[in-house]
Amino acid sequence: MNYLQNNYNINNSLLDYKSECEKINAIRQKLSHIIQNPMHSQQIAFERIKSQIADTEISKEFKLEKISNVSEFIKKIPIHEFNFFEPYIKKTIEGNFGQMFRGRPECYLTSSATTGTSKIIPCSKEMLDIFKTFQLELISIMSRCSSKISMSSINISLGAKPFLRNIDDIPQGYLSGIIGISPPEELKKGRFPSAKTFMIDDYSERSLQIYNETKNKDVQIIFGLPCHILNLVHDILNISGKQTLKEIWPNLSAIGYSGTPIENYEQALFTAIGDKVTCVGAYAATEGPMGYEFPELSDGSHTFIPTPEHVVFSFINADHPNSTPLALNELQEGGEYNVNISNLCGLIQYSMKDTIKVIHVKPNLTFKVLGRKDAVLNIASEKVSQNSILQVISNLQNKLNRVIDHFFVYPKIFDQKPRYEWILCSDNLKNITHVQLQNLLDELMMEASQNYKNKRLESGAIQSPSVRIVPAFLTKQYFLQGSGQGQFKMKNAFANKNDFDAFWKEKIPNLEKYLENIF
Repeated sequence: MNYLQNNYNINNSLLDYKSECEKINAIRQKLSHIIQNPMHSQQIAFERIKSQIADTEISKEFKLEKISNVSEFIKKIPIHEFNFFEPYIKKTIEGNFGQMFRGRPECYLTSSATTGTSKIIPCSKEMLDIFKTFQLELISIMSRCSSKISMSSINISLGAKPFLRNIDDIPQGYLSGIIGISPPEELKKGRFPSAKTFMIDDYSERSLQIYNETKNKDVQIIFGLPCHILNLVHDILNISGKQTLKEIWPNLSAIGYSGTPIENYEQALFTAIGDKVTCVGAYAATEGPMGYEFPELSDGSHTFIPTPEHVVFSFINADHPNSTPLALNELQEGGEYNVNISNLCGLIQYSMKDTIKVIHVKPNLTFKVLGRKDAVLNIASEKVSQNSILQVISNLQNKLNRVIDHFFVYPKIFDQKPRYEWILCSDNLKNITHVQLQNLLDELMMEASQNYKNKRLESGAIQSPSVRIVPAFLTKQYFLQGSGQGQFKMKNAFANKNDFDAFWKEKIPNLEKYLENIF
């Protein structure tokens, strides 16, 4: 009897495995067809959007019934920012449905407050289904990189709270949390943590609960922002007393990341994991999924291929902001473009304020995400703008009543966590301690950027800043050298330390001896 039962279980397992392989292969084949035929896929996406929002107020506003194809749509419909859609969203929240899509919202999505104020976006069931499909596609990409990965793989998904409140019985929450606890049916069996753990505010407590839920599981994938993944990894190593994550989860094979570039985190992650695992990027936002990373095609450079069947794209040449929007097939290799999308939530020709650089147009269009048009620092998805940085320095001078001639700032991983490293060029700070400056800069950054504050205080994703002071004459010399060049300026914010090092070695080589001490 035991033999028959075991044989029955083995046969069932083989059937399940075969079924799963067939599903993954079907997803792969469809995905391959989609990315090889981007404009055909864009037409499909356009027709789906047009059908979804037919007879709504937003459709009437744009007279979409008169537009028959995606190319005409891209050229005729103007680009809009979020404030254009706010009246429609407000009416939807008040219960007047049919503003942006037909029917009642499935949920309200809360954005990450990149611009300082959280936005609420009504989301249809169809749009949530798009995000679920996107998750399956990412698993299919990962399965190409590791034979250990399948749709039933145990995976940890990190994100923000899936539930904040109800608006007339419609839940409001963050997308990362919602798709974390409500994945596609195929991924539910292996998805952790539990919904209860997702709702824990304290990130250290959340890490402990994730460890308790998964320490005896065969975890193979971790999804999340790079900074949150790194936090979790170190929390779990501290809790378990292990040296590397591979000692706990020997089959951990892939990291699925989004929100910020992975380059600043890779080495720290690989060291803590104990192996060089595959990193697969998802270029996605609350408004929609926009890109996949195919490791075998990106050759380690972390480029993306667009998602042409999920949203409709249009692009504006970054050097010519008033130019006509372009379609995917009109982009040029090496060009930099601002991204706009249209989605099933009724956001039509919506300015994402993201800029991309096209790396290749053949055989597939690939691009790098340069970041937000108004963001210069982004190591933990905090997306701090140039204006915020300048505001901080202005306020610092006012508080101290001292002149700061120039400054440099860049994010860096230090002691396994990101932080901002500031270099202040001034001869007027001699009686002020580094601790005072660190605390003031930290305080002023939190005042200037709500997102930075959230990452510092709520999630602990960013640690307190460091400060160095260098003599003002170093930058004055540089300005004098360039005084005949019209509107001569010197860069002050850098994406990472490597960029800063390359800059000063070329422009201000005398700076080196002043950069040795970190406070």
